[in-house]
Amino acid sequence: MKKKKRIKQAPPSTVISIQGFNTPALELSEIHGVKDEQTGKRLSERYAEHKGYDAENEDKNETLEISSKFNQAKRDPSLKRWQRQAPVVLDDEQSPHSMHLLIKADVKGALEAFMEYIHLLPQDQVKIFVVKHGIGPVTETDIDLANKLKAKIFVYNMNVSKSIQALAKNRNVELLSDKIIYNLMDSMQEYGQSVMPYTLEPEVTGTASVNQVFTLNGKQKQQFTSAGCTMKTGILYKKLTRGSKAEDISCRVVRDGTVLFQGAVNTLFHFKDTVDSVKAPADCSITLSGFDRFHKGDAIECLHMHRKQSLYDDSFARQPQHDYLDE
Repeated sequence: MKKKKRIKQAPPSTVISIQGFNTPALELSEIHGVKDEQTGKRLSERYAEHKGYDAENEDKNETLEISSKFNQAKRDPSLKRWQRQAPVVLDDEQSPHSMHLLIKADVKGALEAFMEYIHLLPQDQVKIFVVKHGIGPVTETDIDLANKLKAKIFVYNMNVSKSIQALAKNRNVELLSDKIIYNLMDSMQEYGQSVMPYTLEPEVTGTASVNQVFTLNGKQKQQFTSAGCTMKTGILYKKLTRGSKAEDISCRVVRDGTVLFQGAVNTLFHFKDTVDSVKAPADCSITLSGFDRFHKGDAIECLHMHRKQSLYDDSFARQPQHDYLDE
């Protein structure tokens, strides 16, 4: 076996081994010799910036959409499954039900493993756009691109420098990094869940019956109509806060089975005290914003509008690789 020898220069056609790169080079990559480290860093940043523009404008194969787990695949056995997908162009206005991703990994195999998972994710309700993917550390150009396209950066199997973390935080770019792929999958599932479409469905939290209608004098001699009520079931809320989030609360007035009004509670009293809620079987008085035509015997129903949302299910993508294209 021939002993390795250090050399200071290599003429054309010389087979050499170069050590000291902080990121792995791809096959057929070009290596340029420069006079100093500062020049090398500047050229590397320019190259990264060039790749970023390709991802955004020119190379639309970097921006991919998969409309389902089973179709839109070109049957080219020389390509990875996630490379067989049809490219699409990003809209100027982003859909609220979409994920925009910038993916970085340390080596080609790690990148392909994570990209395979991403491109098997369901897209019947949430669309996925990969604005850029590549090998090597996260750069300032990546942060700028993610900020511009409102993308989250997922980093697999690499450390992220403190300066890049600080830059991402300063530019409101969410950067998720882990060396365990299942942890990144959990983060991806949470991202998908956060942008899933939902419907607001009313839940009746309490009912009250109007016993008396009276007029009150407010500020600046304004008069308003209040309904004296007895709580029949549950709880009637003026407002409801869970954690730091205010819930969507309203009341509707029902007379002989017909809904006359639905809107926000203006004031809610228990005796002379202003309260945020009243529980059955207590008495209370209530005024509604935009309604004053109360009659004795009207029913007042308190409604909590809660989200109904399906689960963003990534279980198919997490399974061992399927040969579904050959089925």
